[in-house]
Amino acid sequence: MVTVRSDEQQRQGLGRCWDSAIRGAPCDEIARRPNTDRNTFVDALWRQGGDYADIQVRQNILVLTATGTISSARCAAAARLMQGVATHVSHVTMRDPSGRRSVTCSVPYTVEGR
Repeated sequence: MVTVRSDEQQRQGLGRCWDSAIRGAPCDEIARRPNTDRNTFVDALWRQGGDYADIQVRQNILVLTATGTISSARCAAAARLMQGVATHVSHVTMRDPSGRRSVTCSVPYTVEGR
């Protein structure tokens, strides 16, 4: 069962997970703090597609559950958003709510981003 959250709830959840990924901590150990990189990433991700049903960080993987198109191009675009930002996220997985379709791609790192 997938719980559909409001846009604001989804943005807040992604923001908390983004903070977590930057520190390398699991999402349930998150302390809120302002973060320009996080806000820029969240805004850009939402411009790519506002159809996210769930967003999680599992170990070093950003897991995006989307109700729309699941494609390697969309996964790669989400991964490129993270390029050069110091996080412990090395992969992005896009999946449909049923878990039947998923795509995983690597986050490209610049020398400065490592």
